[in-house]
Amino acid sequence: MTTPASSSQSARAREVVLVGGGHTHALVLHEFARRPLPGANLTLISDVEQAAYSGMLPGHVAGRYTHEEMHIDLRALCARAGARFVHAAADGLDLETRRLRCGGEAIAPAADLLSINVGSAPNLGGVEGGVEWTIPSKPVPHLLAGWTRLQAAARATVRPLQVVVVGGGAGGVELSLAMESQLRGQAVFTLVHRG
Repeated sequence: MTTPASSSQSARAREVVLVGGGHTHALVLHEFARRPLPGANLTLISDVEQAAYSGMLPGHVAGRYTHEEMHIDLRALCARAGARFVHAAADGLDLETRRLRCGGEAIAPAADLLSINVGSAPNLGGVEGGVEWTIPSKPVPHLLAGWTRLQAAARATVRPLQVVVVGGGAGGVELSLAMESQLRGQAVFTLVHRG
């Protein structure tokens, strides 16, 4: 048996709010485009309009993929999925109203379902010299900006640069090889890994 309140609630569309344009949310939007879910409104909030697909990052650094090829156009993906796109950096959540905020202003409808997929960012402050000397691999836009600076520094110096990559997992190895392929003779790479 349903009460009047519960039947009116079930009749209204559910608000699904996605924060961040990472891989998982891009796949959700892709599936919504293929098979819309009746009774659900979808909103994506992202601080970027173009989300980098990190699996293609080493290939991009090696010059095999263009910027456009390795990025997902979130606004266009939302349009195909019938989703609302909000270009903003969410910085708070009002638990009473279930609304995301940016600078104190509500930026999305009250969420019935909220998913957060904003990726990772390393804490460089805990390592001496970390803030001044490192180029973090995440978020990807920071890595790409750092890569541009590293290429310019390599072109401007007479001696090869000394580049240390910390982390010998697949990402660290692939990025080291990709960077080395572009800076042959201009940089010497050292890969540091505890294992």
